[in-house]
Amino acid sequence: MIRLFVVVFLLLVQSVSAEEVEREVKRNQVGWLDSFVYYYKSSCSVSAFPVPKIKAEPENGEIIFQKRPMELTDKAGRCKGKKVKGMVVFYKPNKGFKGQDVVRVSYRIVHDGGVTYDYRKYVIDVK
Repeated sequence: MIRLFVVVFLLLVQSVSAEEVEREVKRNQVGWLDSFVYYYKSSCSVSAFPVPKIKAEPENGEIIFQKRPMELTDKAGRCKGKKVKGMVVFYKPNKGFKGQDVVRVSYRIVHDGGVTYDYRKYVIDVK
């Protein structure tokens, strides 16, 4: 019975999602892969910040994580236009590389509702 309670508790506290993201990046240039911003709809302030961990390094480039102010879009409702701190993910291919590269990243997001884990597999075509 206790084991069942622990399993149910962990399911309630943790949420996991996985996604494959395909992006195209120009050779010898830094390219955008992803953006994250978590905010409270009631106050339009930051609610959580993702902590990235690279699970599989890219073979032909590097991943860059940057915290920066981001303007909320139309999807934010009444918070549209507000600036909050978010995270942007970039990929920088090795000089002269052309082809496909793959990187896997897990994001740990701690918020009022618990902990969420988001896993992304970035498939990057460098042209």
